Amino acid sequence: MNIQNISAVIFDLDGTLIDSLPDLAASANRVRRLYQMQELPIEKIRNYIGDGMRTLIHRTLTDSREGKNEELIEEALAEHAKYYSEHLLDKTVLFPNTENTVKSIIKKGLQVSLVTNKPEKNARKILEYFGIAELFTAIHGGDTLPKRKPNPDLLLLACEKMQVQPENTLMIGDSENDFLAARGANCKIIFANYGYGKKEYLPAEPDAEISDISELLQFI
Repeated sequence: MNIQNISAVIFDLDGTLIDSLPDLAASANRVRRLYQMQELPIEKIRNYIGDGMRTLIHRTLTDSREGKNEELIEEALAEHAKYYSEHLLDKTVLFPNTENTVKSIIKKGLQVSLVTNKPEKNARKILEYFGIAELFTAIHGGDTLPKRKPNPDLLLLACEKMQVQPENTLMIGDSENDFLAARGANCKIIFANYGYGKKEYLPAEPDAEISDISELLQFI
């Protein structure tokens, strides 16, 4: 794979650094129960993660990846946001090898940042809980700027804060939004196939693919 001259790495969060599926699914299914809907299997909700909280709740309410429920969305979203913010660390864990890999990248002289569509406050809370928040030069969430991934602005902001060029920056993520944001920012992109997204959703081939975060070190 042609990945060269990398001076910084930007990580996605859900499905890339953390396995948050149990807590996201519990909150999403709680929303369905509020409207007397049957709970969805956790693997189905796994397929609905990656495009931000609003889209997750639209998909959860309609049980469709392309579905929308404009009638219930605002109330349901408020319920999910409140409950999830209080329970986002009940069962969430770091993926294996995450902390050591991030520290190894930094030891090699590279900076790392985080860009997620999760609200910035929640992202910071999770990273602080696992004791790794201080490793990241920038932590940006879906509400940091007016636009979130797949818009490239958050990645460009992270590059600016790290004082690196986007073409020398590597994005690691598990979703189509990560791919599109990286391409839009002119960053390299590695697909984390152990996460929640499916490679078939990507519009083109990534620069590389990993099945464990530790495999990232071979490209640094």
